Amino acid sequence: DALLTEIRDRALAPASSSSAPGWQDADLLRRANAFIRELAERLRRVRTGAFRTTKDTTFTASTASYRIPTRAMSGLVALVRRIDSTGAVCKLEKWGEQDLDELDPTTEGTPEAFLFRDNSVVLYPVPDGSTESIRMTYYRRPSKLIGTSTGTTGVIGVVSTKSSTQIVCAASVPTTFGAGTPVPLDIIRGTPPFDSLYDDATPSTISSATLTFAAGVVPSSLVAGDYVALAGQAPVLQMPVEAFYILAQMVANELQASDPVRLQDGQRKLASLLADLTAAAGDRDDAEPDHVANRSGGQ
Repeated sequence: DALLTEIRDRALAPASSSSAPGWQDADLLRRANAFIRELAERLRRVRTGAFRTTKDTTFTASTASYRIPTRAMSGLVALVRRIDSTGAVCKLEKWGEQDLDELDPTTEGTPEAFLFRDNSVVLYPVPDGSTESIRMTYYRRPSKLIGTSTGTTGVIGVVSTKSSTQIVCAASVPTTFGAGTPVPLDIIRGTPPFDSLYDDATPSTISSATLTFAAGVVPSSLVAGDYVALAGQAPVLQMPVEAFYILAQMVANELQASDPVRLQDGQRKLASLLADLTAAAGDRDDAEPDHVANRSGGQ
């Protein structure tokens, strides 16, 4: 809601514009979502660790191929590692297809290498058991922006209380969450930078305002005011607050494309906002230099 207001303010739109074709809430959200990927890519390139997260997948015996997470920006994976049965992180050698020449691709054992094939990571040798896992480090794509309506006809749930296996919302959850067959949901922090606390959490049951999950799903850090939404959706921009104003200006500029004077002014404002973001979004701790670990034992 705040984003929609900010867009209209920056576009100098009259109060009556909210009901005009092309200026309604759904229109502005559609335009904003079209810019989110571009903004996320900009931020990823200048801010250390922005959007970086990991996903562990337990090995399936005799299965070599594991899909890249669906939320990986541009399908990119930064690191691939093996997690052994003790929890230790083990390095895997990166191969190309030519490295499989003269090797039996069905050989099973403890994986020592990987290669990218289409939208999957292929391991060699093929895992021979399921006591270990593959960890992919990737850049998580921010969720699609949606409205903030609640209740059975709404689109989000607002957390009221929680237990180890349940989330109780302030009102009955949207019917789109599913009743007899619940669908995957995202659990989202309600304060900046609105990060995801759990992706793709499928409830075992839904009863009115109560969502019940398997043990270990409900985040211990969950508090009243946090959100639950369909997987891949969020009522908040999952970026630093500074990016909020940049996104609003991007949309406002597009809305003013037919007014050269206003558009030029808007472009200057956008350039200034982007420059500020680039200057401020680098290393998280500007008092400390980057440290590169020396694993060889040297100084």
